[in-house]
Amino acid sequence: MKVACIPGDGVGKEITDELLKIASIFNEHFKNKVTFDVFPYGGENFIKYGKALTKDFLKRLQNEYRGVFIGALGDPSVYTQKYISEIHQSILETLDLSINIKPIILFDKSLTPLKGIQANEIDITFFRESMNYYYNLSGARKRKNNTSEISSDMIVYSYINVKNILSDIFNFIIDNNGTTVFLIQREKLFPNSSILWERVFNELINDNDKLHGEILELPQFLTMFFKNPQKFNNIISPGATGEVLSEMLLHLTKGRFTSLSAFKNSENKFMVEPLHGPLPTIADRNRVLPFGALHSLGMIYEFLGMRIPAKLIRKAIFHAFENEWLTIDFDGSMNTDSIGDFIFSYIDEELKNISHNK
Repeated sequence: MKVACIPGDGVGKEITDELLKIASIFNEHFKNKVTFDVFPYGGENFIKYGKALTKDFLKRLQNEYRGVFIGALGDPSVYTQKYISEIHQSILETLDLSINIKPIILFDKSLTPLKGIQANEIDITFFRESMNYYYNLSGARKRKNNTSEISSDMIVYSYINVKNILSDIFNFIIDNNGTTVFLIQREKLFPNSSILWERVFNELINDNDKLHGEILELPQFLTMFFKNPQKFNNIISPGATGEVLSEMLLHLTKGRFTSLSAFKNSENKFMVEPLHGPLPTIADRNRVLPFGALHSLGMIYEFLGMRIPAKLIRKAIFHAFENEWLTIDFDGSMNTDSIGDFIFSYIDEELKNISHNK
């Protein structure tokens, strides 16, 4: 199985090195090998060639690879950052990726401002539509830059696209042994689109005997969540409501440093990228926390149907926090590569124990 790998910019190369390091230990222990082919796309490549991605790469991505990992995109020395959206958009369209997935996990109680919440008590898989492909943003600005300026934005959904998106999400939840899913809406702000999403959600839930579904208004959800965050494992929230809600939940777990954004379709084609971005102020200083990349690797194995590696990577991140294998930004004293070495050794020992117990 082959995965394309774009380290990108900033800390991208550093965290990609750790991802490849951990991936190598699984290739030693499992018959199913995962090959990561590295491509030099990013800011430097854009400056040199004036292209975000080549047509040849996109063709190969479609025909040869199951998916793509992106380390980080965003080079402050590039005169335009449009190449970032061009890379994302090209991959989303080439692979026909319909849903966006963000796992929101509390890896250590020190990472949340919520009192009394322990590690793993927030464990949410957050779903929304793939914004760059499955709905259209349109609008206009008239009489720009004066007191009579008028501006508008419009989100356009269709029944078929909403049905396809929700079907892909439901199948993913069922494949991962989920039993409950919540649709979070803000009907007062988006009455028409909310009605469409609720209609399709109810239709699919009523035809599905493996999932229980509930629809909650955003204020209702927030009240319930702060009383009992353990209740929520699978959340769908489309559009602007989903964007705001996912950012809030990530903030409650410092998830921007430990989590990822993944896009996939019903055929398990995917794009995965850590959420922390290029972090240019600490690039090339060997001090970025590599957990976003390792979490991304776990998601890649999950998409490839390799559940043991996925579970071991998640377990290793919990173990790292318990043992304070952290960089200075997280009150630790370790470097990026030394954390990777410790996790490599930990996973290697776990795999040996699994083999011995067999």
